[in-house]
Amino acid sequence: MKNFFNKNKYFILVFIVIIGMIIYSFIDYDKFVKNYTNAIENTISECKINTIPERQEYCDNILKENINPKPGFYYNYFEIYSRLNLLEYGLFFIVTIPIVYFVTKTFKNRHIIYELTRETYKKFKTNLFKKAYLYSLILPLIILIILVATIIYSGGLTLNPYYDQEMNDIVVKATNPYFYVTTIVLRALILGIIYANIALIVSRKNHNFYIAVILSYLASVGTEIILEGVIGRLIFYEIFKIDSMMIYINIVNILSLNLEKGYLCIYLPLILILVVSTFIAKLVYKNKEKLIIDCDKNN
Repeated sequence: MKNFFNKNKYFILVFIVIIGMIIYSFIDYDKFVKNYTNAIENTISECKINTIPERQEYCDNILKENINPKPGFYYNYFEIYSRLNLLEYGLFFIVTIPIVYFVTKTFKNRHIIYELTRETYKKFKTNLFKKAYLYSLILPLIILIILVATIIYSGGLTLNPYYDQEMNDIVVKATNPYFYVTTIVLRALILGIIYANIALIVSRKNHNFYIAVILSYLASVGTEIILEGVIGRLIFYEIFKIDSMMIYINIVNILSLNLEKGYLCIYLPLILILVVSTFIAKLVYKNKEKLIIDCDKNN
């Protein structure tokens, strides 16, 4: 049991904190829902016995809408996730910190030289990338936990047009929740691997843990600026007059879905970013001799 905790203490501690944040968010949101639904139910009850002429038109509209006071899945999920906005800003670090740690530790302590006496460089690289991509699964797992908890809280993938119409996300109006849940988890999986690639690329040359973490974050910010500011705005919008592309090439906001341009735009841009980042990561680790020389500099 002790060995299991020591080997997986990062995962365990991260998930304890995340589960705590999720539970707190649900408790806080549940209080809001109870107060809000009670207010709606009281309004409906008052309108049924209304005798004030000035309120008659208002009450007629309320009764005509036949409002269901219980929010559906979409509204619940977005409200709960909005209470976890601090978590969203930390998702990149949750994925990249353990990757940067074990990669920089391997290179800075020159473990690679010892490892290469026992296995080929190809096998070493395979194990390195495999371990990095294993950490990337943290991201979709977190999103899946929030989604499953919301589905249970909502009593299933329920819809409530009264609440959903208040939301601006086009996907809510254009697709079913099964597609939405699947797409969100797939986006989280792809983004997790992209984050892992960024960490691998930066850690290849920078073997100081703290510097590599900071540079990984700056690299993600720089990538986001290039994708949204240069490619999204200057190229797609200014030159080709195609708007909304910034939503599709966003690598920060997992919930950014928009069906206005079709299903292909939801998946293709992120897949292309994934392919390019994976290619660069594989490329920077291609030369064994250069990597060993860089590791030898860590005295």
